[in-house]
Formats: sequence, C-alpha cells, structure tokens
Amino acid sequence: MAKLHKAKTKLEKQFKQTSGKLRNEKFLANAPEEIIAKEKDKLIEFQSKLDKIAETMTRLEGI
Repeated sequence: MAKLHKAKTKLEKQFKQTSGKLRNEKFLANAPEEIIAKEKDKLIEFQSKLDKIAETMTRLEGI
C-alpha cells in the first residue's frame, strides 16, 4: 500500500505541473501546437493512472 501512496503522490505532482503549464497563457501563446498536444496527452495519461491507483487502493482497503 505504501508503494501505491508514493506512486499516487508522484502522479499528483506531475498532474499539477502539467495542468499548470496548460493554464499558463504565455506557454499556450508561445508553445508549438504539437507540444501543447503532448502536454494534454500527458494530462489524460496521468488522470487515467491516478484513477487506476485509486481503484486499486479502494479494493485493497476492502480486503
């Protein structure tokens, strides 16, 4: 369970950084479209992984 907490914390940090970039007007104005698209894909990937970790933690707590 400790590994899951550590992974969750790391992913939450990465999610926060990436979403911060995507909210930054200067980044959006200056970055090429492909970079913005990559950042959006990363955000989706992080959210998916966080959802899986949360699901696994819920299942483990039920045991």
